[in-house]
Amino acid sequence: MSHFSTLKTRLLSGPYLVKALKDLGYAHVEVHETPQKLVGFFGFKTRKTAEIIIRKKHVTGLMGDVGFKKGNTGSYDLLVIQEDQEKLNDRWLGQLKQRYAYHVAMDTLINQGFFLAQESQEADQSIRLVLRRMT
Repeated sequence: MSHFSTLKTRLLSGPYLVKALKDLGYAHVEVHETPQKLVGFFGFKTRKTAEIIIRKKHVTGLMGDVGFKKGNTGSYDLLVIQEDQEKLNDRWLGQLKQRYAYHVAMDTLINQGFFLAQESQEADQSIRLVLRRMT
């Protein structure tokens, strides 16, 4: 039987979370109104459920599904089995948070009348944006 660990995040928006996951190369991301069961090690369905799911069959090297469940605080909790925590580690979560923040910032700035003039990724993996606003 698989043991899913729950990692708290501050990711509040499902649509931005899905965009961030797709940026990281996860083309098959399921989004459900009603939480669906996650599949663990050896393909067994578990009691754990999530609204946003990456099924293990779509990711080489994962032993179980990856889920994001809406928590009591309104943010999405990451559900991952222990066997996959080495791959989905702090570095991976940092990349996910960066892509999430990118989408939040871009939508916010575009809604405020800015447009993207230039974008580049720095050597330290930070993203540099040059925005302009027409007055």
